[in-house]
Amino acid sequence: MNKTFGIGSVLALLLLLQATVSAQITGLAGTLGNDMVKVTNVDAANNSVDVTSSAAFSIGDTVLVMQMKGASIDINNASTFGDINDIANAGGYEFATICDVQGNTITFTNLLLNNYDPDGYVQLIRVPVYQNVVIGGTLTEQAWNVNTGVGGVMVVAARGWLRVNAPVRMNGTGFAGGWDMNGYAPCDCNCGAAPQYQDYYYNSGNCRSAAKGESIADSIPGREFGRGKLAAGGGGGNDHNSGGAGGANYGAGGNGGTTINPSCFFFGGYCRGQFAGVGGVALSSPIASNDRIFLGSGGGSGHDNNTTGTPGASGGGIIILIADSIEGGNRQLEAIGNGQLFNAVGDGSGGGGAGGTIILNTRAYGPGALTLNVAGGKGGDNSWGGSSTNCKGPGGGGGGGAIWSATATIPANYTTLVTGGIAGSNVGATCNGMSLGAGAGGAGAVLNNWVFRTSFNPFSGCVLPVEYAYFNATAEDAQVALDWGTTYESNSAYFDVQRSFNGATFTSIGRVNSAGNSASGETYRFIDDAPVAGELWYRLREVDQNGASLYSEIRSVFFDGIVPELQSVYPNPVSGNDLNIELLMPAAGNIDLELVDIQGRTLLRIQEALSKGSRTLQLPVGSFADGFYLLKVNGARQTVRKVVIRR
Repeated sequence: MNKTFGIGSVLALLLLLQATVSAQITGLAGTLGNDMVKVTNVDAANNSVDVTSSAAFSIGDTVLVMQMKGASIDINNASTFGDINDIANAGGYEFATICDVQGNTITFTNLLLNNYDPDGYVQLIRVPVYQNVVIGGTLTEQAWNVNTGVGGVMVVAARGWLRVNAPVRMNGTGFAGGWDMNGYAPCDCNCGAAPQYQDYYYNSGNCRSAAKGESIADSIPGREFGRGKLAAGGGGGNDHNSGGAGGANYGAGGNGGTTINPSCFFFGGYCRGQFAGVGGVALSSPIASNDRIFLGSGGGSGHDNNTTGTPGASGGGIIILIADSIEGGNRQLEAIGNGQLFNAVGDGSGGGGAGGTIILNTRAYGPGALTLNVAGGKGGDNSWGGSSTNCKGPGGGGGGGAIWSATATIPANYTTLVTGGIAGSNVGATCNGMSLGAGAGGAGAVLNNWVFRTSFNPFSGCVLPVEYAYFNATAEDAQVALDWGTTYESNSAYFDVQRSFNGATFTSIGRVNSAGNSASGETYRFIDDAPVAGELWYRLREVDQNGASLYSEIRSVFFDGIVPELQSVYPNPVSGNDLNIELLMPAAGNIDLELVDIQGRTLLRIQEALSKGSRTLQLPVGSFADGFYLLKVNGARQTVRKVVIRR
């Protein structure tokens, strides 16, 4: 089954891969509901993954495979702590199509591009593809959750156009900020001559430091706290009351702020409070190589020994829009890193989260403007009102994220915001305006020519029951003809033909037996001889001999219906028993006649299948009272005539 894809746009490949397709939707809103599960095992030999639950996945589904973490870092107690030694497959991703689902094992049709490591938090995300879609209400998705190993990613895909008529927000849904250690006993001032408060890492809960922000490198047991960065995660503030650093994405995180030299904290030649969090390292290099997508990393927590500090803030999530064309509605796409909402009071302030990632995978932009925002979050402020010789450390700003477009440029009427978050400062009366070394996050970037990643190499162990060559729906006179062809069939049983009047709910209208097995393909036709005027949607459900099923793409067609020409109504007024109606039928089809009184009540109705050409029908009206009536001839356009009965 070595199929050659003669497709110029890689975007089109995704749309071909998707078998279960929703039709035109007029208002996506709320939580999108991309089904997400954690990958627990990767079997490269069988081109499959094991997941926590396969309930939401079916053969033919398009999915996104993405590894969230897995980078290795320097773990020495030095300024190099947190430097990335090997990015590994952190941020690696690809789109794939499901070949088979057996229990919680999912097999893919094409060989995976990347070598995924389940220990690096790999998630599998189902991607429904719509036939044109309008985002009609504020849209979001679940935040990243390290405990479940899923979240933080939204994918909206459409064959045709995608219209953004409402905000899409993934703000603060990325990697978490370092948590605040409220409730820890205060560290006293008599800590001896050893510089116990300048290390780059400490074990969790050590009162000499605060937690690092979450990032693409997992926390190192026994090294969860301290001023050293955690790859792109901001370092936590060290004792005493120094600020946490900002998280990073494309732009680096800003350093946290120190405290003013308090003389009672000066021991052994070192001044406590002078060792603030180190900003997260910029991920610009792996991003620019176009094979990595990252959540915004979290900011480090400020040092807190009196329960008045603040934690680090979370980074922004990931938004991926896929369509033949994207139309703006003067709305916002936001994956902003969170900033601090509350001021620390006498303890260290947390760092801001980094901006996330927005990807626009389209070949063309339609009318309308959009604002794309992946700015980093602001570092925390401190409203200490005590002595001006004892001001506390503010938080560093989060770095800006990345905006990718598949085209060479982004439209001029699209506003792009990739700024790093500003540093926090002291806002109290005695220390007002002092940032004390807290830095702003580095700017993100707007990048072009993003390449859609999917494998073209078929997996020999995957044999789909059917491969479609084409599927068409055409209005023909009084009917709709459905024609489809296959290039390959294996153990198929039949095609269940389904129709929808609203593009969402489908019902079966017929069955066509399939060839069963065919190496060269077959052609099929089904006639819907009772369509309803208006827009109709059709799809095929291929049912295998073992009961498994696979949906085709959806096709829509506008059916005008039969519009009979009402040539004559006589006699009118009518004094006898019969009213004659002459009709010209442009094609064979169903006719619907109603005689209605002036109160709108239907007194007589005739529904009949008529052949093409001129026909005369007789309505028996001898039992009706004298008066005015309406004759309705129903088609795609209703014809109404006034009828008078007078005896």
